[in-house]
Amino acid sequence: MVNQMDRASQLEASAAVPSRMSKGGVAWIVFVLLLLGVHVLVPQRSGFLALTEVLEPYVVVTALIAAPLALIDRNRAGSVVVALLVVVVLGRYVPGCTSLPASGVPRLTVATWNIFAGPNDHKRAVAGVLAANTADLIALVELRPGAANALAAEPELLEHLPYRFLAPQPGITGAGLMSRFPIQGDWLSTDPPFLRAEVALPDQTLVVYVVHPLSAGISSLSRIPRSLETGARDAALRTIRAFIDTDIAAGRSIIVAGDLNTTEREPAYVDF
Repeated sequence: MVNQMDRASQLEASAAVPSRMSKGGVAWIVFVLLLLGVHVLVPQRSGFLALTEVLEPYVVVTALIAAPLALIDRNRAGSVVVALLVVVVLGRYVPGCTSLPASGVPRLTVATWNIFAGPNDHKRAVAGVLAANTADLIALVELRPGAANALAAEPELLEHLPYRFLAPQPGITGAGLMSRFPIQGDWLSTDPPFLRAEVALPDQTLVVYVVHPLSAGISSLSRIPRSLETGARDAALRTIRAFIDTDIAAGRSIIVAGDLNTTEREPAYVDF
């Protein structure tokens, strides 16, 4: 009799494990959905919640991993929460992954390449630009003297992209533009880091901005990231945007390329 009761208790305990796992999965997905709601409705510019905006895709992945757990019990709550997660994720990410060119407009191809200043950056610069060699314009950021010299000496690039404005700097504030079309006017700002150039297309003059505001700071506690500090980066973006607005007000056509060091989920990106 005692053995039968022990076996019954063991069966009950075993049956309770999937139920707890299911409830845990549902609870985590609900938390992630609430966090996404905060990101959409009240996005933060700095602090812990701003850091979660940057890390949002990774948080969403954990919710997707938890989805099978939420469905273990096959109850209505788990099914509804998982279905809502799928709808929210598709609505949040799919539109930003699709872009179609306007019909009837001549096509101009533009590539951008962050060389990542450091050892062997001259090799990365040449390899990256050669990979995008069919583009009409190639924007470069973190361009240092060694990389600029390597690009200037590459014969294949001289043939396809004969026009260039290369403004290397010892650190990470250098930038450059390589073009199939003549570059008429250009200048570089290192604080904040961006380049402005005028490119003579067959039918118009195009203003090209190659931008690279320095990244936001992350404060940590015991090496664990806990807060995003965006003040300096956001100020740089506002300064660059003021120059762009001047060209827009003058009726000029503009392309902005480079590395914004922000994500489309942050307020600074939306403002820019």
